[in-house]
Amino acid sequence: MPFDAHVNTIDDCVRLIQHTPMLDTSLDKSLADQVLRLTPLGPYYLLSQLFIAKYSMLDMGRVAHAVAATVREITDEYLVITTQLENQFRSTKTFNINKFYYYLAPTIATLHGISSIIIDLTRNDARGGKILNILSEKMIREGG
Repeated sequence: MPFDAHVNTIDDCVRLIQHTPMLDTSLDKSLADQVLRLTPLGPYYLLSQLFIAKYSMLDMGRVAHAVAATVREITDEYLVITTQLENQFRSTKTFNINKFYYYLAPTIATLHGISSIIIDLTRNDARGGKILNILSEKMIREGG
């Protein structure tokens, strides 16, 4: 799938998350691995923004609003840490992609989990109690 700048739906984001980018074969293997670990951040963030826009609408109900607000808080925290890391990169000569990944690894895991929840909720067109059922089933399945 070639890159398409027109990602307008949650399904588009899911396809983008599942897509493995092609990197230049002359790129150092360790650097290529780091890049591949970081590339899902863009689609995860975009997916969360599309979810927030859809599930914050008035007709979605209170449960959907609460979930969307929680996703918004987490993505806001992601933006803060990204800004802090950018500042570190600009002010420190020793800051590199390994440190960037080290600090973002927990955030990547969190955004991956949220993306999985978003995909489940949107595939089931969940509202109200159905959202709570899906969340509780996911917690039981994931052991949380």
